[in-house]
Amino acid sequence: MQYDSSQEALYHPESRPVFAWVDRMPRFDPASPGLSLANVWWLANASHLAYYDAGRVALELDRVGLQLRACFSTECVQAYVAADDAFAILAFRGTQCDEFADLKADVDIRLATFQGRAEVHRGFLAALDEAWQAIDETLQAAAAQGLSTWYTGHSLGAALATLAAARRSPAGLVTFASPRVGNAEFAKLLEGVTVQRVVNCADVVVTLPTQSMGYQHVGALHFITSGGRLLICPSASHLLWSKAVGICRYWITFPWFRQGFLVARSLADHSITNYTAALAQAAARRA
Repeated sequence: MQYDSSQEALYHPESRPVFAWVDRMPRFDPASPGLSLANVWWLANASHLAYYDAGRVALELDRVGLQLRACFSTECVQAYVAADDAFAILAFRGTQCDEFADLKADVDIRLATFQGRAEVHRGFLAALDEAWQAIDETLQAAAAQGLSTWYTGHSLGAALATLAAARRSPAGLVTFASPRVGNAEFAKLLEGVTVQRVVNCADVVVTLPTQSMGYQHVGALHFITSGGRLLICPSASHLLWSKAVGICRYWITFPWFRQGFLVARSLADHSITNYTAALAQAAARRA
């Protein structure tokens, strides 16, 4: 897969292929300790797949040896649970920019009380509440079968997966392009959960809502550099330098005249298709 700067890739990732290069990747391993690039790649693609309709979700999962257990769809939540004999994955779709309900949830940044002293994004919480009962019943069934369940999602989906993890603890939470979800007290609720927060270089969505509004990120930062390396908790200066280099390189070297409409790098890096492409390349580099 190549870097895709098109508006179509950003706004309609369901138009782009999912699980590309699956034949080159190890299988998802729920027992793998620490950061497994292969596992992160699988979960990024699971997040991408959440943008597809239910029929295509089932077909794509079957193609890669997984079974669709359940699909969930409300006004602004689209999610599914997939599984094999050892593990399950709960994946949430991100924002669809042509869906008013999604945009309404995103912009309702008022803080709402959550489980005592914690406070979370009101719009995200209201969205998850719409689907939570059905999701929780499916998660309980997976737990009863002894399955190790991982949560994941992209953008809005990452926020929903994070809230879900605070309600029912997963084996691991891996998010992509996640905005901030709650305050410092909320972050404490997830201290016992393995959280990997993946950010693609200049992605602007991860900077919102701001810390000045009382929000704080959850989990260890796993940063994809402008050169395609995956770094764990890099310094602030390294982050700024990599973003600056990436943006400059993007405008100077990218063949925009052959691509038609070109979105800014800070938006192009937000596309889930560019997350999966970058992670595949990072995994190939490590192999």
